Amino acid sequence: VEIDRVGDMETDVYNLTAELMKKYGELIREYPEQWNGWLQRPWKTRPLEELEEGLRQDPHNVSLMGEIGRCHLANGRVEEAKEVFERALAEAPDYHLAHLQLGRLFLEENEIERATYHLHLSLELKPRDADSRKQMGLLMKKRCRNTTALIYFRSSLRAKHDDAESYWAQGRCL
Repeated sequence: VEIDRVGDMETDVYNLTAELMKKYGELIREYPEQWNGWLQRPWKTRPLEELEEGLRQDPHNVSLMGEIGRCHLANGRVEEAKEVFERALAEAPDYHLAHLQLGRLFLEENEIERATYHLHLSLELKPRDADSRKQMGLLMKKRCRNTTALIYFRSSLRAKHDDAESYWAQGRCL
């Protein structure tokens, strides 16, 4: 997607976001049967029972815990997801995915201190992770630290150029 730049960052970000959303809409209308496939992740389609059986056989497998947590999230079961991610951290305190997901969930629930704790650890474990940087940007935005938020959003976009949410959030900081 390309836009005519006007030289004003806020306008450029707004125009780019609008063009991206327009393009997504066109693709969805052109290929409606693939709509769910674009949005779903493997953990949403893999049967939860299969994952839980794998965890019963290997109760210390934090990767399976991560998949189960994401499966719960994809199906709207936030509390179950939190429990699984916290269990994973009890097994492996440096499990990046669990810190990232808990930070995101606590941020959504406006539990700022808990979100800060997990997102800081997430970035400490993987300093270049685009999703961790985006979540930290959202946290800084919520704390009214727009300049710091903008820095996180821009660094996130350097690693993950096609993240429409980061473009939108960056525009909201200007």
